[in-house]
Amino acid sequence: TVKESNGNVPIIAGTGSNNTCHAVKMTKLAYESGANGILSVTPYYNKSSDNGIIEHYCKIADATPLPLILYNVPSRTGYNLKLDSIKKLTEKDNIIAIKEASGDVAKSAEILATCYIDVYSGNDDIIVPLMSIGSIGVISVISNILPAEIKKITDLCLKGKYKESSELQLKILPLIKAIFSETNPMGIKYAMSLMGMCRNEMRLPLSKPSDISASLIEEELKKLYLI
Repeated sequence: TVKESNGNVPIIAGTGSNNTCHAVKMTKLAYESGANGILSVTPYYNKSSDNGIIEHYCKIADATPLPLILYNVPSRTGYNLKLDSIKKLTEKDNIIAIKEASGDVAKSAEILATCYIDVYSGNDDIIVPLMSIGSIGVISVISNILPAEIKKITDLCLKGKYKESSELQLKILPLIKAIFSETNPMGIKYAMSLMGMCRNEMRLPLSKPSDISASLIEEELKKLYLI
């Protein structure tokens, strides 16, 4: 990916793991490969303590000088990164941002109000609400098929044009809902396959979307003239 981008865009490597040693190893490999930053998900399954999570992230942050983005997605990991933990982690100079994918706007507001850290929306359906209170962008799924539209939404927000950006957000909301009617990335990969970008193949235990979800996705893609 670094080679393909040829310096035109920064590359953020996802190196997260529930094994701290493995996460550190992958982070070092990403650094050696020329990545510009790291996205690291909170450990899953292990059911760590808050102190363990803090130590985990500190080890990763110490492994390279790369900027590190925390990734909070409790629906997948079973752990919701606590506000106090985020505050402690921001003491690390290279922990600079968080991808907040809890879907909790109030939680994001608390982070923005009390922590010296940039916040990115981790949910495509609430980009504008989060950016209207200070989030600086989105780490997006839907941008795999609507890159220009998502960029326009965020650009408008950064210019304070929330009415225009919200109109775009609401326009694509039915497609977002259709794609997330199945566990990500099942929906987005199916949409991409319909657009000729990849094959509709999944690695088990993920499977192809149900017929109902597939029909919904196809219908919404047609409405936006994407297929």
